[in-house]
Amino acid sequence: MKFSNFPEAVDVASLNQLKKLVGEYPYCATLRMLLAKNHKNLDTVEKDRVIKECAVYVHDRKKYFDFLHDILHDIIVEPAIPFYSIEMPGDVQDAMADNAPSNNDKDDLIDKFIREQPRIPLLNGEEIVDEDDLPTTSELEQEFVSEILAEIYWKQGNHEKAISIYEKLSLKYPEKSSFFATQIEKIKKEII
Repeated sequence: MKFSNFPEAVDVASLNQLKKLVGEYPYCATLRMLLAKNHKNLDTVEKDRVIKECAVYVHDRKKYFDFLHDILHDIIVEPAIPFYSIEMPGDVQDAMADNAPSNNDKDDLIDKFIREQPRIPLLNGEEIVDEDDLPTTSELEQEFVSEILAEIYWKQGNHEKAISIYEKLSLKYPEKSSFFATQIEKIKKEII
């Protein structure tokens, strides 16, 4: 007998089968629910203990209670995405159709963009410069100096660059020049 299809039609034979299955699959909540229902229907001595034990394994205790007490609910299946219909007067629909861009308008706009190649101005009103006018990588490295960059070069063993950056930093920040001079001396001692 398939007791999963008719849980109210369980008997002592199915009780033993369920006990065996629960022993093999102890975390299967469905098997435990069927076992509890079987104990309840047969009114066994272990009924209360099994029902309480099953409640620990079941994720939805309301459904478990309803299952045990044969409480049936009307199942209403609703679509996952509700369907909405917006009714508009005919004159609004006509106006929207008149203002909708056609494919020709879109093509003309794309052609105009390609032809004119517009530039986006910077915040201060200057135009973006061409790639030829941009500084090279070596020029950028010469402009950017920091203590962290000097420490990185030093730890990487690139002592000449570290010393160069510390010298530039001592000129840029004269109040810390003694610190930078100390760092340069440490690097030179490390080289020797």
